[in-house]
Amino acid sequence: MRRASAFNPIVALLPSRYRKLARVIIVLLLAAVGGGGSLFLQGKAVKVADGDTLTLLDGATTRTVRLYGIDAPEHGQAFGEAAGEFTRQRALFQPVALEVFETDQYGRQVALVRLADGSVLNEELIHNGLAMVYRNYCKEAFCQRWLALEEEARIARRGLWQQNKPTPPWVWRAKGKKR
Repeated sequence: MRRASAFNPIVALLPSRYRKLARVIIVLLLAAVGGGGSLFLQGKAVKVADGDTLTLLDGATTRTVRLYGIDAPEHGQAFGEAAGEFTRQRALFQPVALEVFETDQYGRQVALVRLADGSVLNEELIHNGLAMVYRNYCKEAFCQRWLALEEEARIARRGLWQQNKPTPPWVWRAKGKKR
């Protein structure tokens, strides 16, 4: 589901051959005015591993990106495939801008992923019940807003919240390692 952007009406007024360029420029501008991250990158999402991991093509460089502050269900876990499909539909082969907060122990860029329409993929996954706020790692001020979005998704029984007691992905992974 695509959320409206204040820029969509402006982009729609442009001749079709300029619309893609206009969206890329918007993504770049949004990256330039971003908040607390220390590094800004832009490129195209060329692969989606799962709901919260994608690969960015930045010029000739590919980077694995882990979405900051969220944890999406894993492959084989309830709603894991739905989370991956949502991320594919929203980001795959689209221009994106990253606000990178850190590089994790696996060498992945941990980032907010801004889409061409101005929305934040991390937030959309929470809103649609396809990811949980990763409380141990989500430490920015906006994480409080994300917790409220998660609660709204739970109350509305969207996505993984259709289950009575969904298993958090971090618990599901830990159980799998003990087997």
